[in-house]
Amino acid sequence: MNQQTKIEQFWQSYLATLSAGEPSRSLTYVVDQFADTPEAATKVGKLVRDGVKTTTSSLVWGLEEIGEALPAVGQIELIVDGQGEPLCIIEVTDVEIKPFNAVDAQFAFDYGEGDRTLAGW
Repeated sequence: MNQQTKIEQFWQSYLATLSAGEPSRSLTYVVDQFADTPEAATKVGKLVRDGVKTTTSSLVWGLEEIGEALPAVGQIELIVDGQGEPLCIIEVTDVEIKPFNAVDAQFAFDYGEGDRTLAGW
């Protein structure tokens, strides 16, 4: 079975868990992965799936450079591992733009990686 078929089956399985009148049944999704190597994408994706990593960050200029839009509140993402296998479905619930030095300890903890401290982040 190819990756796109697996992803679509994963999405359909998710939709089957929703009640008939639930608005998110009509939503679309984007396929995404965290990190830039297959190994890291799998590791970080599993942290998201397991509820350890509940926040993330991006550089605004980095997104602009590659022509990618900022995430939008309500955006649904189907997260895949480093081999493109579906792991979980998430919804963007908040988007903040702030300078690096305004990141706090709670954000670093919710980031879910390393020792989860601000110094480690």
